Amino acid sequence: MPSRVQNVKDDSLICKQGRFNIIPRSVRPYKATIIKWGLIGYLIRIAIMPLFAQTDLILIARTGVILCQNHQLVLSAYSLGSITWIFASVYALFNPILPNTVLSELTSNTSYTPSFALSSLFHLSQQGISVFLFISKIPYLVFDFALALLLLHMIDNGEKALLAFKLWIINPISIFISYAVGQFDIIPTFFLILALFFFKRRRELPSILSLGVCGALKMFGFLFMLPMALIYLKEHSSLKSKIKHLFLMFIVGFLPLAVSQISIFLTPIYYESANLASPFKFEIHGFFGNAFYSRGELGNPLLISVFSYILEYSFRLGLDTLGSIEIYTIPFIYGLFLSGIVYVRDWSFEKLWKAFLLFLIAYYAFAFFHPQWFVWGLPLLILLVAEDRNRYLNLYLLLIPLFFILTCYWNDYLTSLFMPIIHQAYFWPGPHDLLNYLGFPVYPVISIFRSIFSAVCIIFIVLMLGIDRLLHMSKTK
Repeated sequence: MPSRVQNVKDDSLICKQGRFNIIPRSVRPYKATIIKWGLIGYLIRIAIMPLFAQTDLILIARTGVILCQNHQLVLSAYSLGSITWIFASVYALFNPILPNTVLSELTSNTSYTPSFALSSLFHLSQQGISVFLFISKIPYLVFDFALALLLLHMIDNGEKALLAFKLWIINPISIFISYAVGQFDIIPTFFLILALFFFKRRRELPSILSLGVCGALKMFGFLFMLPMALIYLKEHSSLKSKIKHLFLMFIVGFLPLAVSQISIFLTPIYYESANLASPFKFEIHGFFGNAFYSRGELGNPLLISVFSYILEYSFRLGLDTLGSIEIYTIPFIYGLFLSGIVYVRDWSFEKLWKAFLLFLIAYYAFAFFHPQWFVWGLPLLILLVAEDRNRYLNLYLLLIPLFFILTCYWNDYLTSLFMPIIHQAYFWPGPHDLLNYLGFPVYPVISIFRSIFSAVCIIFIVLMLGIDRLLHMSKTK
């Protein structure tokens, strides 16, 4: 039987010769099983696609519809990424069968007060919304199954690769986020895994480019570009060679973002007025004269969002009585991540994807995050479970219900999903109402489960670093 190293070399040779096997040799004996599980996953997804959605999908889809129909760009954190162009392309392709009732409403300037509640209710209850939702989620389906096939290539052991494929195909979190909620995080996540796939085959520029595409879709991808570049630089001995390759890698890595920003500069801007009288700061969005407001603040919406998500969403520790100096957990964790990248000399594929996962799990443990962001680390978490199911499977199964409990932080997060098929669902009592009815304090109860979730993440980190084994060895000595 060929060794693991030999398998990697053989696969690399296949890639260099221009041939790529969709199903790797290691899992070919399980081809019938892969097709069966893939069909099951496909049927589950297409059954959910037209039935459920949340308001965030409408916000994203609206930018794509306006770009497709009006050839104008809506300024928002979504439209400043490349996702708007993907949605616009899908709507252009399927334009003959898109429901006119939905399109006309999404491209209108009708104002609602309060804007979030009434506009989302109206859009998700439009005639023909099911067709619109199904078409909007087609890109998710494409990248979702492409990611599943990539997972087969990430583990050389056939049985473990098959387990990873199965765990992804029936993963309730990714299915829920992509096809029920309607968030697009599955697309940048695919490019994160693609970057690791190229790294496994030591394809330097394709892996950096993949991270660049990931970052152009959602900014978290750029967090991994510097670590991967630093690892590649370790393969070059001379300072001149290091500088040359670092410069080249950053040009390639930021090329997708540059193309996206140039396209934004060349596209006419869609003008919508901001309601500065709104009592809800985060709902103040649009132009007031020539000034543009995003989340109630003046400035570039993408930069405002990045600083909000990195700093405001961090757990923090004040260092003086005035609270003017604080330690933010996300920059702190990222600093540890980079230090580890620099300190370790030899980086194998397995070490790298586990380092990426360690950073993401630490992020989930010590920062506030929206449910869709958990999709970023899910494929890597599944790789970990598939590699050593006895060590990690139970923890993984515990993390799933805890994740869904955390979604109860938003009172209408689950009930509003039913609005496309039951228009009154937005007004159903949510988990906050249920807890209040039972006499429990809402946020302390949710915080207890949030603390348990963080504890499970920390246990993952302890096990991955082998701290438990080191303690066991020290006791036996």
